[in-house]
Amino acid sequence: MALFVVGALLIAGLFAWALRAAQVPRSWVWLFILGGVLGSTWEIGFTVLDMAYQIEPGGAPLAEGEEFTFDGPLILGLAVLLVFCLWDAGLFIAGAIIARRVLKRELFARFSWPELGILLAWGQAQSFFVEMLAISAGWWAYKPTASNPQLIPYLDGSITLWPQLVWVLAYLVFYGAALVIARPTPSR
Repeated sequence: MALFVVGALLIAGLFAWALRAAQVPRSWVWLFILGGVLGSTWEIGFTVLDMAYQIEPGGAPLAEGEEFTFDGPLILGLAVLLVFCLWDAGLFIAGAIIARRVLKRELFARFSWPELGILLAWGQAQSFFVEMLAISAGWWAYKPTASNPQLIPYLDGSITLWPQLVWVLAYLVFYGAALVIARPTPSR
């Protein structure tokens, strides 16, 4: 868990540095917050409804290794969720930074298939990577079911459909909101 906390603090610190150094527009503060809020929808949802999503309580049902559970006081459980939401916020901002560097221009001025395509590709790539890392490390694994089918087997686990769909939907919402709240202001 310490790795996740340190990572979340690094993400917040790097984002604050990027803002101060004018590496990202100030309007992206709202995108960072939006990323955390979007992340909270599945972080809280998957935590509260873990049986509905077939994540077996008590750790990693499909991988050996460290258990990824929290049995402490509620306030610490909420802090753990906040840590994961900071990671999600960072992943959304990383996608926007990648799109900005690839396209070599400001983003979100108007709808752009290349912008959306890069964000969706990043969302899927990082989602697959996170799931593969979680299975490899024994943190968690989703069980394939009729409602959450296996996409590909990986080690002793499976990459399943729902986590991938969550990131597609989340980036569609993120991009739509970004077109409204992070639209660049015209130069004078």
